[in-house]
Amino acid sequence: MHITTEDAKNLYFQMPKGHRSIRKLHKQLSEKYKGKKSIPSLTTLFRYSKEENWIEQSHQIDNQVSENTMQKIVEKKTIEMESASILNLASFV
Repeated sequence: MHITTEDAKNLYFQMPKGHRSIRKLHKQLSEKYKGKKSIPSLTTLFRYSKEENWIEQSHQIDNQVSENTMQKIVEKKTIEMESASILNLASFV
């Protein structure tokens, strides 16, 4: 069995924002799968990351996640405020 560059890319995207590093990823894979699975070389990971624009893709994913999170927070706060308004109006009746 082996780890593909696609597997490595997905693992790279899963790394915490601000802590993504091809070198760290390669080191983690090397330590985790030493003697168990073959992994792409560091050179291969760098080549694929450049060709496929992993950094830009990870920024886009991070931005989308941030937008979705912010939207959920806004929706939750809106519902809370609407509920509070309804309760306030009900207390005056």
